[in-house]
Amino acid sequence: MKLLLAQLNPTIGDLRGNAASIAQALHSTDALVITPELALTGYPPRDLLTRPDFMKQLMEETKALIAITTQTDAALLLGTVVAIDGDPLSVSRAYCNAALLIEDGHIIAIHRKQLLPTYDVFDEARYFAQGSSATVVAFRDQKIGITICEDLWGQQGDVRYTQSPIDQLAQEGVDLMINISASPFEIGKPEARAELLGDIAKKLDATVVYVNQVGGNDGLLFDGSSMVVSPQGEILLQLPAFESAIASYPPHGHNTPFLTPIGSVYSALCMGVRDFAHKCNLRTAIIGLSGGIDSALTACIAVDALGKDHVIGVTMPSRFSSPGSVDDSMLLARNLGMRCDMLRIEPMHAAFLKTLRAPFDAYPPDATEENLQARIRGTLLMAYANKLGGMVLNTGNKSEVAVGYCTLYGDMNGAISVISDLYKTDVYALARFVNRDVERIPQAIIDKTPSAELRPNQTDQDSLPPYDVLDAILRDLIEGGCDLASLLAKGHDAPTVHRIFRLVQRAEFKRRQMPPGLRISSKAFGEGWRMPIAAQQ
Repeated sequence: MKLLLAQLNPTIGDLRGNAASIAQALHSTDALVITPELALTGYPPRDLLTRPDFMKQLMEETKALIAITTQTDAALLLGTVVAIDGDPLSVSRAYCNAALLIEDGHIIAIHRKQLLPTYDVFDEARYFAQGSSATVVAFRDQKIGITICEDLWGQQGDVRYTQSPIDQLAQEGVDLMINISASPFEIGKPEARAELLGDIAKKLDATVVYVNQVGGNDGLLFDGSSMVVSPQGEILLQLPAFESAIASYPPHGHNTPFLTPIGSVYSALCMGVRDFAHKCNLRTAIIGLSGGIDSALTACIAVDALGKDHVIGVTMPSRFSSPGSVDDSMLLARNLGMRCDMLRIEPMHAAFLKTLRAPFDAYPPDATEENLQARIRGTLLMAYANKLGGMVLNTGNKSEVAVGYCTLYGDMNGAISVISDLYKTDVYALARFVNRDVERIPQAIIDKTPSAELRPNQTDQDSLPPYDVLDAILRDLIEGGCDLASLLAKGHDAPTVHRIFRLVQRAEFKRRQMPPGLRISSKAFGEGWRMPIAAQQ
């Protein structure tokens, strides 16, 4: 049986546009066209699913795609939403995340997703009812098992679920198992998926077809990496990561190999910035260039994502800024071919201090006066965004965000946080990757001691442990889920652990107000991190 894997990049809520992409694939083939999970709505559609007008249009677009199959020899496996009972294409009070097998204007089979993930960034039980059984259908001389995303992952022994779709398919026996997915990217996930698919193919003694969504939707990044795996667990076809693709099976041409881990992170972040801009109808990115490595890396990502003519850097020195801050920012901009403006903030800072002199006369200078500088800079960047109809890219890294080493309403401003899921040590590694062929980020930026430059001779290590020490603790705390006792048992310095633990807890109110961040790890701040603000630990 001929298959067409449609690795699509849907825009959430753009039902007409998403349907047009699917229709285009249908008109190009006589094969079974396989779309990703919820390809018609985009994933995750969230509370759009609670709007009757949206659901009515969704059902109309679904019916229109069904009608198209009467005009072509192609069939369609469509990721969409159906009513749980009665007419599956009616507006209802209860829905299922579903896959419709469609041919010649008829729905041949409906698979309702059995396993609904409700952890980390997933909240499907809020919106969908659970399917109760596996779906096996005889179609075009093949016995096909149909599954949706999480149906793959909850196998025997998974304590989160009481059923295993894969075990059910193994009992029934299939020639071909198709899984449609919207599986977010994280470091190492494509390789882990391939291993899982190979194991499942062997278990079923069947060919496995996996079609995954690609693209950036707010902070969630989807890598695609769709593939076909033989009953022996060998990859027969692999689509590229981080780009839309249409591929036939049996395949013609060569497979796309996996990217290196660091290459996949950089590609994911570029895709995230590009899709956020395009899907929000924004053309220009504005970045505050401090002369430091975080803003430099963010600028490289933005230029590669949007093009140099759509990125503006703004360097905003104060009396505490070193000459290198401006010079290095300007050199970075020249290396990248982007515009860089300079706005001196000293007059504005002086005006703020003069205005606050009387009410603050009884108090000694402290972080208040330092933070005014960051907030002035944030205000100027937002003015650029307002005037140009663009977006400010936030440049804070995960180490800073974790411990609150950032200024609310200042350097935390932005529409999207580009590197907030990269620890500072990861930022350095990615900067070296960017410079692997040519020096795009000036070496002086990589070599300099990190500093916020808000007071004389300031360095980050005045307030924080060395980043290699800090990041090791934070990884164990955040991704590792360690408590205080576990952190100490790992051999981390006790006073440092207690201090970092307190800082992470106290900074929750800042993180709750930060821009959405691009997620590339197994535990990112944002939707997958749900900690209370007012809490004792």
